[in-house]
Amino acid sequence: EREKKSRFLVFLIFFTQIFSALAEYAWQVYGMKDNVVMFGGFSGVGYGLFGFVWMYSEYNKYGYIRMDRQNFQYGLIWLVVCFTGMVGPIANGAHLGGMVAGMLIGIISGQIDARKTRPHGPNGSRCRLRDGCTGRCGNGWRRRWQRPRCWQR
Repeated sequence: EREKKSRFLVFLIFFTQIFSALAEYAWQVYGMKDNVVMFGGFSGVGYGLFGFVWMYSEYNKYGYIRMDRQNFQYGLIWLVVCFTGMVGPIANGAHLGGMVAGMLIGIISGQIDARKTRPHGPNGSRCRLRDGCTGRCGNGWRRRWQRPRCWQR
């Protein structure tokens, strides 16, 4: 929310909820389930945020929105486990639809923000360098409100 502002987060939540609900409706009516339409919940939004963070971090290498690759693997493995049916009846259409919607927004937003944030220093650092600075500004991923170690005064 600090990085993309509250309005964007609200838009992301509403868009992924609508997209995941429509995907679950189509999954149940036209897909693999019987013609009984019963769904609701926000699990598609969770997968939508997951997909957004995944694609945003892939397309905007210098952004602050990141997640470990191991967490992505766990999320995808859990999605596959849910599709097998081993854990009971799960809204697979909502999960997949929310993740696809989040991925689309992440790709678009990541490409737009990647054009805005270019590296300024050596080694991809985004800091103003002074003499003797290593160029990485600490660990390289400081937040906006934190001053990098090599910041000019």
